[in-house]
Order: sequence, then structure tokens, then C-alpha cells
Amino acid sequence: MKRQLGKKLPPFVSRQVIVGSYYFPKQEPAGEGVQIIGAGREDCARNYRVYRERGFEMCAFELVESGEFLLKINGQKRVLGPGSIFVYTEDTVYEMLALSGDPIRKYFTCFRGSEVLEYLRQFDLRGGTIKRVSRPQLLVGLFDQLVECANLPDDTAKPLSRDILNLIMRRSYTDNYLMQEPMRQSEQTYQKICHVISHHYIQISNIAQLAEICGISTAYLSRIFKKFANQTPLQYLTKRRMNYAAQTLLESGMDAKQVAIMLGYDDVFHFSRVFKRVHGVSPRNYVLAKDAEES
Repeated sequence: MKRQLGKKLPPFVSRQVIVGSYYFPKQEPAGEGVQIIGAGREDCARNYRVYRERGFEMCAFELVESGEFLLKINGQKRVLGPGSIFVYTEDTVYEMLALSGDPIRKYFTCFRGSEVLEYLRQFDLRGGTIKRVSRPQLLVGLFDQLVECANLPDDTAKPLSRDILNLIMRRSYTDNYLMQEPMRQSEQTYQKICHVISHHYIQISNIAQLAEICGISTAYLSRIFKKFANQTPLQYLTKRRMNYAAQTLLESGMDAKQVAIMLGYDDVFHFSRVFKRVHGVSPRNYVLAKDAEES
């Protein structure tokens, strides 16, 4: 069942989304240049599937933050994991479906205009492009700012959103270029840590366990995150675990105590405090708020 934040959504937005936050500015008549149609952050359901057999009515740029998707395009199958970018245009035919049972979050922005294809070419992009960036957390921060434009007056949000879109494109181009060079050992270690968290965050409850699995010290783990991320390893791990908790509460009907036990918390009150620190409300109030938005 879909749960969403914000006003009524346009028909092209998937209904297989657990929680979504969106920015859709008031549209003007199509003209020259590039016009942003919208942007969003989506926690996708486990049965998420999109099949566009006639392409899309505009250009879109998607970034996978967590989980994995299977992309079928041009007779090939590709796995899109964290840090993957997928660009599609009006003539891009593809099928995209959730591949893992983990919480799956992706970001998107879509835009149109007479200069869109030339705009994409500036950043070595075209319909059907699949790439991977070396530091997806930097793009995530920009996408969050783009989505937050929904909270600004339209005359302020529109020019700001265009600037943020340009930054997203330039950052994705730069980070993809950097990946053509051999990664340093520290970068490889950081990627390994993120991979371990992505696949084992349910079982890993603290940084000592994470460091042991990765074969490094907790001190080195902290230094790596300080260098490559804008958060501590504990913040990153906790956010993944609490996002999973939120999705489980919404989808399974389990209560907070059951979810706490699943994640290794002996004290449900401690679990609730951690959940509130991440989501701003208690587990109970989180579910009530989503139910109210759905009704």
C-alpha cells in the first residue's frame, strides 16, 4: 500500500512506494531551455516494478541510495545498487523492479525542454545511460535539498532548484570521471564498509561489530568515514536500521517491541528513543501519522 507525504501526485509517479517526499513546481508552457518538472525521494515497496514500453514523456535522472534494482534494457539485464545512476528519455524502453528485500530508496528528478538532450550531453549522458558514482552521499545531500524546495515559495524554489539540478549533474559527472582512475586503498575500504552495511545492517548493531567484519579497527573506521562521508559510521548504520524499522512497521503490522527484538534491542524504550532521534517521532506516532496521510 502506498503511503506518501505532500499533495496529490502526478500520474507518472509509481504507486508502489511506501513513503515518498516530492517537489513538483507549478508548470509553465514548454519553451526553450530546461524546465524541472519534479523531484522525489522514494522508499520503494518490495514488489516495486516499472515497465515503460513506450518510453517516458520527459527526461529523468535516478539515483539509487540503498537496496538493489534489476534493470532490463536493450535486451540486457543490469543490477543497480547503491550509487547507481540511470538516465532515461522519451524513447528509452525499460523495465525496473526491486531485486532485494532490503529497504530500497531512490531519488529522481525529471525535466523537459527544447535543450534537454544538449544539456545531457554536457555531462556525458543520454537516454539509457547507466553509471555509478564514487561518493553517492554527496548526491544524496543535493537531492534532499532539491526535494526540500517544496517547502519554499515558488518564485524562490524555481531558480534554486535549477541551480541544484546543475550541481547534481556536475557532481555526478565529476565523481564518475574520478572512478575511471584506480581507487586508492582508502576509497576501496570505504566502498567495502558501505557494502557490508548495506547487506548486514540488520545483524550489525554497533560499530565494533562492523569494524570486526570489515577487518579494521574502530579508529580507522571512524577516520575513513570522516574522509569520505558527511556523517559518522554509527549515524550511517543507525539510519539504515531505523529506515528498515520504519518500513517494517508500515508493511508488516508488527509492533515496536517485535521490531526492536528483530533488530537486537533488548529494551524497547531504547529502541524508541533511537527511532525518534532518526525520524523525529516515536514508532507509534510514525505509524499513526502515515495512516492519517493515507486516509
